[in-house]
Amino acid sequence: RGSTSMYERLGNADATAVVTESVALLARIVQAQGGTVVKTLGDGLMATFVAPGDGIAAADGMHDAIGGMCAGSD
Repeated sequence: RGSTSMYERLGNADATAVVTESVALLARIVQAQGGTVVKTLGDGLMATFVAPGDGIAAADGMHDAIGGMCAGSD
């Protein structure tokens, strides 16, 4: 489940593509909830929101989206 084992299993190029795709997906969800991506951190990101509820909605959306990506990789 960790990124290190994913890189070992998929190889550098394929794992990097997965991370890039997932971070882009998370960023779109943040932006859709009115947030701003402050910086990316490897396979994650840091974002700010004006309203706490927007951050919670984004977190829920990210959780669902990543869960869907993981389910699709089985």
